[in-house]
Amino acid sequence: MPKKGKKRLRLVWFAALFIAITTLLLFLIKLKNRNRPAGVKTENRIIEVLPPIAKPVHEKPAKHKNLPRLAIVIDDVGYDNRTLKSFIGLDLPLTYAILPNATEYKQSVDILREAHLDYLVHMPMQPENYPRINPGDNALLINMSDSKIRNLTEEAIKKIPGAIGANNHMGSAFIQNKNKMQAFLAVLKEHNLFFLDSETTSKTVGWKLAKYDGVGFARRDIFLDNVKNLRYIENQLFKAANYAKLHKVAIAIGHDNPITEEALAETKDELSKQVDFVEVKTVINSHIR
Repeated sequence: MPKKGKKRLRLVWFAALFIAITTLLLFLIKLKNRNRPAGVKTENRIIEVLPPIAKPVHEKPAKHKNLPRLAIVIDDVGYDNRTLKSFIGLDLPLTYAILPNATEYKQSVDILREAHLDYLVHMPMQPENYPRINPGDNALLINMSDSKIRNLTEEAIKKIPGAIGANNHMGSAFIQNKNKMQAFLAVLKEHNLFFLDSETTSKTVGWKLAKYDGVGFARRDIFLDNVKNLRYIENQLFKAANYAKLHKVAIAIGHDNPITEEALAETKDELSKQVDFVEVKTVINSHIR
C-alpha cells in the first residue's frame, strides 16, 4: 500500500477511536447525573435539592415520683415589709400569717394580694403566764364573753381582707378552753375560713374542735426558728423535710425575720430535691398524725 494510503487509514482509525472514547465518556456522565437528586436551575447553575435534615427526637423527661409535701407558714407578718418582700423573692409557695394589729398590716395585705399569695389572720390569743407574756392588743382572752370573742374575731377578719384562714398567735392558755375556742371557730366557719392550729401547747383542743365542728383544719409539726441562729434554723428545715418523708406531709412555722429568710434561701435548692413545697391550703383536712 502506498505511504499516502497508510497515512490516511491511520487518521481514520484515530478519528474513529476518538469518537468512540468521547461517546463512552458522554454516556458515563449521563448515567451518573441520572442518579443525582433533582435540581433547581437558578442563574444558569444547577443547585442540588438535598433531602431535609431529620430533626432529633427529644424524649420527654421521666416523671419524678411524688415527693412528700412541705407547707411553710411565715408568722408575725405586718411589721417588716422589707423582709416580707425578701421572702416573696424566694419564689416559693409560702403562706403568710398577718397580725391584725401590726403597724404595717395594711401594706402587708396589699403586697401579698398583688403577688397573688395566700395569707391568714394571725389571731392573738391569751398565752399561759398572761399578762407577764402579752399577746398584743385585741387578743382573745379567757375571761371574755362569747360575744366579745366573736366581735374581736370579726374585726380581725375585716382588717385582713382576702385571708383564706386563721391561726393562733401565742394562745397556749386560750386554745385549751373548749367553750372559748368554739366561739372563735364559729366565726371562722361563717366566713368559710380554715383553722391552722399552731400547737403552742400539747394540751390544745383547737384542731380537734375544728374537725368536730366542720371547720377546715391543719396542725403545725415543726417550729423553725425558736432559736434565732442560722444553722439551727437550717437544721429545723431539714428536720421538717424528714418529718414529711415519714408522714407524707409536714407543716412548719417560721417567722417574718431576716435570719429565717436567709436560712430558707440557703437550703431551698437542696430541700426541693427532697420535698414539694406547697401552700398550707393544699393539706387542709388531710393532715393527721
